[in-house]
Amino acid sequence: MHKIAYLILFILFLIANNNAYAVRYGLVVSKRAVVYSDKKLESPIGFIRAGKKIMIGETERRRGSIISTVVTGRIVWVKLSDIAIETEDYKSTDRKVSKRFTISEEEFRDKNEKAEDTLFNNNFIHFSFGIFNLDEEFEQFSNDLGVEPKLHSENFNIDIVHRTPYHRSFWSMGLAYYTQSHDEYKWSAFIGQFTYYWSLIKSRVFTIDLYGGVMITGDFKLITNNLTTTLTSNDSGNALGYKFGGQLKLFPYSAIGLVAGLSNQYFIINELGPITTSVNPETELNSIGGINIYFGLSWKL
Repeated sequence: MHKIAYLILFILFLIANNNAYAVRYGLVVSKRAVVYSDKKLESPIGFIRAGKKIMIGETERRRGSIISTVVTGRIVWVKLSDIAIETEDYKSTDRKVSKRFTISEEEFRDKNEKAEDTLFNNNFIHFSFGIFNLDEEFEQFSNDLGVEPKLHSENFNIDIVHRTPYHRSFWSMGLAYYTQSHDEYKWSAFIGQFTYYWSLIKSRVFTIDLYGGVMITGDFKLITNNLTTTLTSNDSGNALGYKFGGQLKLFPYSAIGLVAGLSNQYFIINELGPITTSVNPETELNSIGGINIYFGLSWKL
């Protein structure tokens, strides 16, 4: 009988303990949430910075002013006024409420996303199509070939963008394919690119972003076929370039978004040999520059 009584008491203890310390999650919303070792809040032992997501107990103490959490394996206490508790309780004013504080839903969402952000979160894939309007240097190259200049090319881009909603700066890396075809020549290149952005105007509906980046390729190909002289060439080289510009992004943090922008781009091309033409016996393509205009779609990964 004694063993059965002890077993019942043990089970009741586990149930009571579980009710006291059932796990929930809270988010630190004060600049610093002081951590105390006692319920009277007389022994501070440290603090937790804003944006930190912590496990909290189910039961509030001292008339709803404090709640328990765990630090290095021991139960400690924080003020409820320093944290936001994840609940579905909203007022008509669209503000998330706990017993001792008020925080707007947007502020809560931003802080929660900040707490959960890693390199594997807040990532988007961008698909875009661009028209690269070439400058006078390429026009001179076309004239040296003895052909009518075609001063635009196309490009297709795939970029992985890491963009968090609480920072103005973000970055992307990706691959682009540039190509231009003419009756008497064709050039193309697969280009790796890294871009750093800064949001001049930032909201949940749209952003205006300024950016700069570097571009590199070891696969720049140029083929010429002069119809007058029947002279042909097939050469390849490498190129290093840069870009800077601005873009408009609609629904920047949603599952699907739209993007459009323009940039000034310039490539220095190396290791392409001279081309023999009827106009200039040693025509060379040493650089390509111009304004790129693009538009596309983004998906949140």
